[in-house]
Amino acid sequence: MENFGKISVLKSGYFKATKKEGIEEYEVKHENGVFVGDFVLDVDGYYKYWPADRSGYYIEGDLFLLFTMLKRLNSKWDNIVKNDPNI
Repeated sequence: MENFGKISVLKSGYFKATKKEGIEEYEVKHENGVFVGDFVLDVDGYYKYWPADRSGYYIEGDLFLLFTMLKRLNSKWDNIVKNDPNI
């Protein structure tokens, strides 16, 4: 699957997502360096968020920041899907 975004680093608030070498995944970390999960390209062409574990929680603001990053990663593919009648 082609990476339509061609984005290598995403930042939103205190989260940073960095593209992994050679695969369509982004490692998401808090500004304190703690790994919180991955954005993974799924078979439908959209990135999905996979949390690192279930040992903690996310507050509303955290979820909004992660949503903002994921929305940006998916925006170009989403426009293609919405505007191409052959998909």
